[in-house]
Amino acid sequence: MAAATPVTEALLAACRRGEEAAQFRLYNLLAYQLMGVCLRYCPSRAEAEDALQNTFVKLFTRLDQYRGDGPFEAGEELHERVL
Repeated sequence: MAAATPVTEALLAACRRGEEAAQFRLYNLLAYQLMGVCLRYCPSRAEAEDALQNTFVKLFTRLDQYRGDGPFEAGEELHERVL
């Protein structure tokens, strides 16, 4: 399932600047989809929740490395890039 609202470059730029509201919005846009990926690969819900949290920590700390060469909300590809 794709995100209902696409992730825009403006939203990513705000996240790169550390704007908390933008980071919260990005989390809300992607968390459901990424949690599905985490649940598929983790043996328990608790481990999936940990994996989701770790994914977002890495996503926000490595956001400056995203080059914009594809849709940001690419599900499993995003999860694999971050992990």
